[in-house]
Amino acid sequence: MAGYHDRLAALMTTPDGVEEEATVPVMSLLERLDGAELEEAALSVAVDGFANLVEQLERLVEEKARLDAIPKLHGDHRKDDVIVFCAADRFIRSVRVLREFIAQYDA
Repeated sequence: MAGYHDRLAALMTTPDGVEEEATVPVMSLLERLDGAELEEAALSVAVDGFANLVEQLERLVEEKARLDAIPKLHGDHRKDDVIVFCAADRFIRSVRVLREFIAQYDA
């Protein structure tokens, strides 16, 4: 920005060293332009961040749709838990009996 001030001052100065009246308004506009460019850069960063948030939201919506597609089991699951527990217990007993049987003939 300082370069603009010096170049503009050189352009707006008459040969006898008197500045023309347009220098102050133009300098003010250049300062506003510099401020607008800084604000534009900040907004650009914010927009990029917003785009990433939108992309993450779209992925989350897709993931929720996949989760919603999983069938829901209704009712009381305690009976199912008991059945699975009993089956696991029978399996463990069967393994024990099989090992005892094998041990008889292995000796």
